[in-house]
Amino acid sequence: MSVINKRKQNGVALITVLIILAVFLVRVVTVAAIMSGRLMAHLLTSEDGVIRS
Repeated sequence: MSVINKRKQNGVALITVLIILAVFLVRVVTVAAIMSGRLMAHLLTSEDGVIRS
């Protein structure tokens, strides 16, 4: 019984860690996308003040 319970706990812990990592990665990617988007917009607008598509 105790072995099965330990396996279940390990599985739950692993899933929790994976979810936390996934959320963290999504946040990092989102922040990076926003930062690069702002940087690109700044670079495009700094030359002549008009956003080029």
